Amino acid sequence: MRAESSGTRSRSEAAFRDAGVSTDDLDVVAEMGSTQAVLSAVAAGMGIAMVSDRAAMEPSKGGLVRLLEVSGAELTRQFYAVYSSERPLSRAAEEFMKATCSA
Repeated sequence: MRAESSGTRSRSEAAFRDAGVSTDDLDVVAEMGSTQAVLSAVAAGMGIAMVSDRAAMEPSKGGLVRLLEVSGAELTRQFYAVYSSERPLSRAAEEFMKATCSA
């Protein structure tokens, strides 16, 4: 997850609140200061994250991460859930994807 001062984080948290999900219920394993650090952590298999399409496009073209559009959220930019293409998703991550993303 991005640092507390991040605009991406504030928009993501607002989308979670709008969906009735408390960020306290999320299993946040790290807070990072840059989107690149988040994408690197995802590519290494640390979990999933919400990032902008602009940030994730190149890593996805290179096959490092996969993108799924986040549906049903009021976001000013298009966001994607990203995950490692080299590691299987946990059951919790699969359920998160089913609940929040469209293929």
